[in-house]
Amino acid sequence: MARFARLALTLAIYAAVIVTADLVGSALHSHQAAAATPAGDCPLLSDVRTPDGRAIVTYSDDTHDARMASAISAAVAQWNNTLSDVRLVPDSNFAALTFSAGTRSPSIPVCESSAARTLRIELSKPLWSGTSGQTVADPVASIAKDLGRALGLHGGGSCPDLMTPAACPSRNHAPTGPERALVERMYAHAP
Repeated sequence: MARFARLALTLAIYAAVIVTADLVGSALHSHQAAAATPAGDCPLLSDVRTPDGRAIVTYSDDTHDARMASAISAAVAQWNNTLSDVRLVPDSNFAALTFSAGTRSPSIPVCESSAARTLRIELSKPLWSGTSGQTVADPVASIAKDLGRALGLHGGGSCPDLMTPAACPSRNHAPTGPERALVERMYAHAP
């Protein structure tokens, strides 16, 4: 019953605000202006470093959808241009993060330990194609926010901050300084 209620709440939020829902566990984060916070210090699996010491987080785009793929590429570029110690790198064989297309709205599981994890984000084909009667208003900002959550951030801040949980017509495509610093800190100790 709780799982059904959580799914129903997620769908209701999408219908109301047409942005990625900030559903974490069974509670919504409030829409107050507070800085983004780490999601339980639960980074994506990052067991490789670049020669200059940056943590590598691998991802895969399994959406087979041109609009989704374009937004994923642009959002990854935004994060890579912003982060100095973490690099998102495509790898279809050993991805820590996989984007797929399906019928559900994205829901990033709550971090239940401090162990690094792998993650799959299923993007809603009906929402992205507009066949649900709605569409993703800003695809790059939507994926950039999903990346922030996957990298370990909770929602926070206020419009136009990337991780704001509120509906935001002019959401940034790149993380703020505090959001960036939290991600850098979480991956600083990755192997």
